[in-house]
Amino acid sequence: MSRRGDYIVVEWSGGGGIGHYSFLLADALARAGMPAALATRTGNELEGRVPQAARVRHLWPRAPRRLSGRPRTAAIALSWALGWLRLVGAALAARLRGHPAVVHVQAPESAPELVFLAALRPLARRLVVTAHNAVPHDRPGAGNLVHRATYRLPHLIVAQSDAEADVVRRLAGRRARVGVIAHGTYRPIADAFAEGANGAGDAGDAVRVAHLGTLRPYKGFDTVVAAFGGALRADPGLRLRVVGRAADGEGVRRMLEALPAHAVSADLRHLTVEELVSEARAADVLVLGHRRASESGILHLALAAGTPVVGPDIGGIGRLLAGQSGWLYPPADAEAAAGG
Repeated sequence: MSRRGDYIVVEWSGGGGIGHYSFLLADALARAGMPAALATRTGNELEGRVPQAARVRHLWPRAPRRLSGRPRTAAIALSWALGWLRLVGAALAARLRGHPAVVHVQAPESAPELVFLAALRPLARRLVVTAHNAVPHDRPGAGNLVHRATYRLPHLIVAQSDAEADVVRRLAGRRARVGVIAHGTYRPIADAFAEGANGAGDAGDAVRVAHLGTLRPYKGFDTVVAAFGGALRADPGLRLRVVGRAADGEGVRRMLEALPAHAVSADLRHLTVEELVSEARAADVLVLGHRRASESGILHLALAAGTPVVGPDIGGIGRLLAGQSGWLYPPADAEAAAGG
């Protein structure tokens, strides 16, 4: 009997919601008896802190720390390409040994990745892609063209709901094989970090409302600010905590200036996962304002940390909060969100 090839879970960034998902997926596969490996970046933010049963392959180097501006951007681009070339080389070596690997790529969403996916298809025993976002959130028009081409390359596409699978099928065509596997819990991540730290500081008896995670246009932060403003008029004791790197920091600050300064604290930088878990535990409620969503990593992380979430009835957010009375509101309806 021939030895099975590896099952390689691929996620190059080493952090964030999709990075967390990939880390837990590789661990679950290994615990289920698969010869699983996680192909990721050196310095993956969960490695060594959250249990991992799969072998870890550092195909992508750590982001440069001493560079900035264009030199840093160029160095990251070169290391990104180098990691993909290493992955293709590993798949080729496995094919030549007679034990080709299953290569499972998480959320490829760029035109350059199409080249590497095309190279991997004939080398892998199966090329699998998880469509974490059936269509791109911030650029759905142009991004649809890339996704349409991406979905024609793998042997199997994994979606996380029937609705997302329908979108993938429309883009991929009739010949595509699409399966549905629901998003799993992030509880192992929350459980890995000790409780007790209060990331928001001492808010006394005030109800602490939080918005956590990277601030991008599709996340509808303007809805969160408007909802908090409405709720604050009804309850002046509320406090808003905003944490996460912003795509448009100045724009976020201008929105926050519409609220009383004493009611708001903000930390617009990249936070470690440990800091995010701490911030979630320090909050009384997390409020999300997404305009589009397949899933939400920060939603899963907050619920795993035991924090209630108010969010729009859309995508995975709506599915996950459907059983919680009063936790959902119509998308972009700030008045309804304030009432939640």
